[in-house]
Amino acid sequence: MNAVGWVGWGEGSVVKSSHIVGVSVVVLFAIAQGRGADAALLRCGANTGDAQAIASLLSAAEAACPCTSSEQRSSYVRCFAGVVRNAVHAKTLPSYCRATVLSQGAIRSTCGRRWGATTCCRTNAAGSGSCSVVPSTAECTANLGGTATVGTSNNCLDSCAATTNPAPTPHPTPTPQPTATPSPTSVNTAQVCQRWNQDQASISTTLSWTGNTSSCVAGDIAKAARASTLTLVNLYRYLAGLPSVADDSTLDAESQACALMMDANGLSHDPPTSWKCYSAAGALAAGRSDLASTNAIQAMSLYMADFGNATTIGHRRWILSNSLGPIGIGSTNRASCLWVVGGSGRSPRAWTAWPPPGDVPFEAMYGLDSTGWTVQSDSIDLSGAKVTITDGGQNRPVNVASLAGGYGSSYAIAIRPSGWTSAVGHTYDVSITGIPSPIRYSVQIVQCN
Repeated sequence: MNAVGWVGWGEGSVVKSSHIVGVSVVVLFAIAQGRGADAALLRCGANTGDAQAIASLLSAAEAACPCTSSEQRSSYVRCFAGVVRNAVHAKTLPSYCRATVLSQGAIRSTCGRRWGATTCCRTNAAGSGSCSVVPSTAECTANLGGTATVGTSNNCLDSCAATTNPAPTPHPTPTPQPTATPSPTSVNTAQVCQRWNQDQASISTTLSWTGNTSSCVAGDIAKAARASTLTLVNLYRYLAGLPSVADDSTLDAESQACALMMDANGLSHDPPTSWKCYSAAGALAAGRSDLASTNAIQAMSLYMADFGNATTIGHRRWILSNSLGPIGIGSTNRASCLWVVGGSGRSPRAWTAWPPPGDVPFEAMYGLDSTGWTVQSDSIDLSGAKVTITDGGQNRPVNVASLAGGYGSSYAIAIRPSGWTSAVGHTYDVSITGIPSPIRYSVQIVQCN
């Protein structure tokens, strides 16, 4: 089996690692400082004083690293990173803002780029925004159903604040929420199987990577390959009743630089500057991505199964996160990076289960009876959950474990079948008690192929 790893963290992280030799899985992960709502408050811009700290940092960076005199982009990024490091050390910039400021202020800036480059502020049809750097104003064009305007400064940290990057509002302490249905109840077997079969049939297995580790060229992959990865992400989210996400060209490029480093050296969320093919953009993506030692398309089913990650099941939870999107997709023939952390998604879902309520293709159950069924939430504390599963009125024993917070959701549990496996044609009634609002749903396994 191909080795798989992930990182799932916010700014300011504690690093851990584990090697699961028995199933040929390499696990690389980090946990956000704090848990639940405390971890959510570490989002840069969500707290009083963040805006002033960022403004002061930008002034200091401009004085030390003038954008107009920067002829080499790498030199500018190194200088900017030094200013950020000093500000964090002096406690004039919160440590949880380090990655955001470096990403948006230096890596996504016009400084050190060819003349004519500009920041571009885009919104999608739903109103969510993003900022990227484009070679010229003529290339600042809108996506389907969205808008595009040229940015107001040389970097994405404050260039699009008024239209595309409003500061996130602080998260209140979680309070019990009414039970929500995680999957559309109108989706029947025919609809589920039609979507599953249609999307699976559209997947391209031709990567056509144009890069090279010998010369440290990140290259790119075929549009169909990137589209296939995005299709799989959205297929799983569709089954779980979550909104679809898009990829972002800037995140794609940074993720591609990450994949090059992973291919050349191995998997790491914190690659040292001494690594072959090292780049600041690739290192940033490595700290925000699910990582796999296989290509991006093949990695998706492994992310959803999450073998060897009993305490977090972090891959799956990030992909099914309320906050996911836009994402970045980077891949070589032997490694891939899927940017999942720090999204701007705002799904109001109270809870999400995998496998989800309703009809579920048997093929989507790959690995779940071993790694565990999951329920995750940003607002419901599941730590005291008690779970009962019945099949045709017969009790099916399970082992329940609380999962670490901060991996795509504040709270989550794993439900592992004990002495039984799920089967086509069976309906499993799940009851979760011991929490403020009991959760009940049914999973029906269907054969789509």
